[in-house]
Amino acid sequence: MSNYSKGANFERKVKKWYESRDCFVIRSAGSHTPVDLVVFSAILGNPLPPLFIQAKLDGRFSKEEQKELVELATKYGGTALLGYKDKDREEGIGVTVLRKGDGSV
Repeated sequence: MSNYSKGANFERKVKKWYESRDCFVIRSAGSHTPVDLVVFSAILGNPLPPLFIQAKLDGRFSKEEQKELVELATKYGGTALLGYKDKDREEGIGVTVLRKGDGSV
């Protein structure tokens, strides 16, 4: 299986995980943009800020890519997340919140 296929499968896995929690998810497949998934959710009918997710199997994400994702999420009132494969979690998915100025960006 190619790296592209592995990455695409992981994106679909993350998408399915959020959808199973009653979220609406848009996947930007093959777009080569800063964001792979945009997740919309609500609690008791009240919308939450969208999640802008870059999914990386190995969790490697350059500072420039992180900065781009954080700026995009900030511009549209959302939260930037890095999704990565985490074998220690039951669902196999880990996330890290990315924020401007916290050392990750």
